[in-house]
Amino acid sequence: MSALPFDRCVQINLQPSLGGGEIYTAAVGRAMATIGLPTDIIVHPAANFWPRLACGGARVLPMARPDDLATLMPTGQRILVIAHAGVDATAMQWLRRQGHKVAAFAHMPFHERSPALIQQADVVCAVSGYVLKTLRDKGVVNVFPAPFFGVADLQRNPGSTGEIRLGNEFDWDLRKVRDRVLSWGYPLWSGLRAKPAYVRKAGITLGLVSRITTIKQFPELFRCLTPVLRDYPQIHIAVFGQGGYKSVRDLKRALAPLGDRASYWGHQRDVLAVYRGIDWLLSGLPEKEALGLNIIEAQTVGVPVLAVDAPPFSETVMDGVTGLRYADPRHDGAAGFRAAIERIVAGDFHRDEAAATQHLAQFSEAAFADRFRALIASF
Repeated sequence: MSALPFDRCVQINLQPSLGGGEIYTAAVGRAMATIGLPTDIIVHPAANFWPRLACGGARVLPMARPDDLATLMPTGQRILVIAHAGVDATAMQWLRRQGHKVAAFAHMPFHERSPALIQQADVVCAVSGYVLKTLRDKGVVNVFPAPFFGVADLQRNPGSTGEIRLGNEFDWDLRKVRDRVLSWGYPLWSGLRAKPAYVRKAGITLGLVSRITTIKQFPELFRCLTPVLRDYPQIHIAVFGQGGYKSVRDLKRALAPLGDRASYWGHQRDVLAVYRGIDWLLSGLPEKEALGLNIIEAQTVGVPVLAVDAPPFSETVMDGVTGLRYADPRHDGAAGFRAAIERIVAGDFHRDEAAATQHLAQFSEAAFADRFRALIASF
């Protein structure tokens, strides 16, 4: 008989597109493999990216219809269900009636969200201390008492040559008429464009390596930072990632005063090559963020991070060691950001490797697996 209280783990993630939550799901698969718990991942049928992710040997099972959940769940086994995205109240209640234990992962802060669905699980798990606090502030009591954080997964395109070329900037929302129309014409126009290779410019490159989504608040951030950046001609902004039409449009408007010092490279599969092509990673604004896997990734490969000094970034970036944290520019007129840029331009930042190694150990695969051992032992 297994020493574990479960025979199998089943993760459910029904997001159709690849983002941080899906990278996280893959990392959970690897953690379960380390623990020795076989794992299935039930996914959206249109999500074709799972074979590119290292999921620890987990079986990937597409679910075409909600009614298929019952047929995809193993029978006669003790199951730990980890719900990431796409599990509604009916499914949550059905899983618990079957005797399965359900751990629902909170991948977003809940200060502007209702926890009514997620707290129907046996336990709610938070990806950061910040998310955990927002759950407690909403009165959720069935929370796992420690954050799970995450790990860097940089080998998502092992066959890459390391060359970065112009990619697609847009992630179309086909529910919108405008996006549907643009999604027809843009590929034709894009196909006629040259696909130049990325070359890091002389000076200092601050990189955005992220989906361009509303939670990052990049347009609002750069409305504060661009006036400062105009005073430092040696600073360049390189944007790697795609987003909705409005998010990309508004980001470009906010960066327009920098002219050709701001460049846009669209979606890139080889994130390791991207990190090697920038000098600093720049975060978005903090309050809608849950964790920021890109911040963990950058620090892991030695790229320092420039982030607002607030949760969750204050949990992940060690100020003066793995990067620099600056006061929220909406509150101090970007004076803290200017001071950080002065340090960077003067060469007055040197990563403390010993302290960085100790700090980053909490984001290792081994530490991640240990947190899941503690979760399993709590049942």
